[in-house]
Amino acid sequence: MAIKYLNDRLYFQIPVSNDDLRLYQTREMTRLREVSLSAIPPWVLPCGLCATKFEHSVGVEYLARIVCEQHGFSDQAINIRFAALGHDVGTPPFSHMSEYYLKLLHGKDHEEFAEDVLLNSELSEEMTRQGGNVETITRMITGKYPPLSDIVNGSIDVDNLDNSLRYCISMGLVNHPTYSPVTLASSYRFSESRGIYLDERALPELPGWEECRSRTYSFVYSDRNLAPGSMLHRAMDLATRIGVDEIPPEFFRMTDSAAYQWLLTKCNSRTRNLAECVQHFQQHELVVSATLDHEDEALAELISTPWSRGILADEVADELSISPECVSVYHGKNKGYKAIHLPILDDAGSTLPMHQSILHESWYLRIFVDPAKINQGTKSAIRRLLEKKLPSLQL
Repeated sequence: MAIKYLNDRLYFQIPVSNDDLRLYQTREMTRLREVSLSAIPPWVLPCGLCATKFEHSVGVEYLARIVCEQHGFSDQAINIRFAALGHDVGTPPFSHMSEYYLKLLHGKDHEEFAEDVLLNSELSEEMTRQGGNVETITRMITGKYPPLSDIVNGSIDVDNLDNSLRYCISMGLVNHPTYSPVTLASSYRFSESRGIYLDERALPELPGWEECRSRTYSFVYSDRNLAPGSMLHRAMDLATRIGVDEIPPEFFRMTDSAAYQWLLTKCNSRTRNLAECVQHFQQHELVVSATLDHEDEALAELISTPWSRGILADEVADELSISPECVSVYHGKNKGYKAIHLPILDDAGSTLPMHQSILHESWYLRIFVDPAKINQGTKSAIRRLLEKKLPSLQL
């Protein structure tokens, strides 16, 4: 029986052709069926649910189709669609969590890594056969084909239009959509004089889009998500220090389950121990937490330093006289905040006031410790250490 559509949790039925199926069934797209939309593998999370990168990629391509039906996009429609479908093929296992090490070891984020994955691949061959230009597609994915690359790599693009709502719905963070990705995709316009812009239909949807992002990142930065996430981060940190024998280049092309099995069986004892603890829900406990609504100079310098989470974890472990794998650290900037750079125009072509975000920039520092190693002096010892390194933090 011919497949004429795919059932989708956001868009209900997405029409598909035989050409679509040939793309979906390539080796590169098939891998994404086993890479979660969550950076933390769902089987180590309390809820244990999340959509996959494959499902997300099909949804993003569906929104790109809608964009390409609007004024000004028809000339590059096939490349825009294929860039949307392939935008995550360079995503490593555990997505943004291990992307830190992809960048550190190979100097590429997941969008830049997509160029390596697409090179001589089944997916690129099929895209070419269907009329796509792989060089243009890659430049769109990496944001190097302005202004059209803004559709898949911008401040408000079809990637995050799908991503936020799909994550929220699949994780049970909302029980009904807070905005319409289809309406927002339908509001994209392009002209030679103005470039890409949104029409006024976007305005009523933006608060719901931001509300969804707020709920998403409230969970992402919660203790129950950051505790296992920081432990896996620490597991990879300890493995990466040993070298390519522990985290080889092919690690970044694995599925989530294959990569997790690698950490459990191929790495050093400390990495294995952390991975086993996470798998059995034996999580580190939050001991110190700080949130800033301004960019602290010392924290910014710490965040920008390679290996900085691992270095800080080492320093905390030394201060507490405990083994390195007993401490894990998270620090970083809240990714929920986005300043939309695309202008919004009314039907007369006049520029409307820029949308004011309901979110704001913030920076986080979280330190987790194995609960078996926590005593009455643990928190005060860590605070003394941090007061020397980050004197302006209010702990």
